[in-house]
Amino acid sequence: MPHTQEDAFALALQSIQARGWHAEAFPLATHAVLMAEVVHLGEEVGEFMDALRRNDGDGARVELADCMICLVSVAHLCAFPVEHLGIRRGQAMAPMIVSYGELCRSIRCARDLPERVQGLHQAIQRLADSIWTQAGQPRSNMDLPAVMRRKLIADSERGYRHGGGS
Repeated sequence: MPHTQEDAFALALQSIQARGWHAEAFPLATHAVLMAEVVHLGEEVGEFMDALRRNDGDGARVELADCMICLVSVAHLCAFPVEHLGIRRGQAMAPMIVSYGELCRSIRCARDLPERVQGLHQAIQRLADSIWTQAGQPRSNMDLPAVMRRKLIADSERGYRHGGGS
């Protein structure tokens, strides 16, 4: 049966919820879980950048999939429609690390001023755009949903989330 891009994003959300990490979205940026997920996302962005630096194409593809999986988690916690992450909107205007920094600032601002949630959602989408753009670059050149799907199926078989053994 052919898979669609949406399958990978739905599988990511299902994986997150099945393990009970945060089945429901928390009040925006007031819960430590969101902050932990944002830090985890930053760690994955760094691992992706390091794999690129080492010219490790296979490692870069795996780490880029981790970036998107972590972004699914952050987006869910911020009440962003996860299915929108699977929509390629074109070339990103900024590198991933810049988009990640923008996301961090937007979370901080939205926590203090709830009317800034729309800006937060835009920052989430811009980071997704950066990830999609990177997935299409010659050094990565990957089917992002397929790599995500493989990682998430492996997670479900071993019984713990990607990125750690607990």
